[in-house]
Amino acid sequence: MYEVKNPKPGTDEAKEQGCTCPVYDNCHGLGVNSAGEIYGWWIDSACKVHGREAFKKALGETEK
Repeated sequence: MYEVKNPKPGTDEAKEQGCTCPVYDNCHGLGVNSAGEIYGWWIDSACKVHGREAFKKALGETEK
């Protein structure tokens, strides 16, 4: 399972690194909240910090 690493999506630190994931939907990095439970994060697939390419890199996949 892939775990979102720091900086978490929606934080100021992530935005400084080029993150384009939603800030408010991610509660400024706390995650998607429903009735007090954290369910993960909304990720922009094109985000260079958390998106598809970052995911592939984290899994060790390379462009072929």
